[in-house]
Amino acid sequence: VLIVGVSGGMDIEETAKLNKEKIYFVEFDSFLGILEYQIRFIAKKINIENYSEFKKIIKAMYRIFKEYDATLVEINPLAITPGGFIAIDSKVNLDDQSYFRHEELFNKLREEKQFIQGKKYVHASKTKEDTITYVPLSGNIGVISDGAGTGLFTLDLINEYGGKVADFCEMGGITNSEVMLKSLKMVASNQSVKSILVVLIGGFNRMDDMAEGIIKFKKELKNDVPIFIRMCGTKEEIGKELMKKANIPVYDNLNVAVEKAVKKAMEN
Repeated sequence: VLIVGVSGGMDIEETAKLNKEKIYFVEFDSFLGILEYQIRFIAKKINIENYSEFKKIIKAMYRIFKEYDATLVEINPLAITPGGFIAIDSKVNLDDQSYFRHEELFNKLREEKQFIQGKKYVHASKTKEDTITYVPLSGNIGVISDGAGTGLFTLDLINEYGGKVADFCEMGGITNSEVMLKSLKMVASNQSVKSILVVLIGGFNRMDDMAEGIIKFKKELKNDVPIFIRMCGTKEEIGKELMKKANIPVYDNLNVAVEKAVKKAMEN
């Protein structure tokens, strides 16, 4: 079944019950695949203007679903931007019974899982009192963000610039200077990290609070790992002024910050 909705988020089953007009279910024949008239039906229902690009995405998702014996292929949310569609987040579940057809893929996934589980960082887990999500990876560029979507987008940008990510660290929800400080300590505890990239969009979070956490980190740890910060949003001017007084550079352009972080990591 193909499920498409105009409102992203979790608990799609509950959304379907409460807002039936926002969720559409289209059953398709697994032998014939998702047919064009079915994609057109969905595109019309959710007012998609760029049909050809939308069709490519649906077809690509079905190809993954079929070729890799997936039980679920999900993009949530799929953002519509002036430059086209962007998959902000995605998820793929594979059928364990298909191991014999995808042995190499399953073995690679198992190795990555064991690598992550084998990392022994003090703050690697999440508690009820802790909003931070920290996932260690195998690269040398530490990443901290105040939003999961922003963090994942940044990971893609780092990859495009040829860098390797050392972690995914997302501070979660409405945060403060202490959470910023703790996040920096987590990322810096990884000896593989050669540069740290902090990406802040400041929807709910105040940039003056974030700046205080970063400044406190630099004073307390005197860490030599270079930090590159992209800061915008609530109390942005105050946050940038605090950073300026502390001689910590801040970048308005995310691409510039990513490029500099990748370059510094390669130099080290």
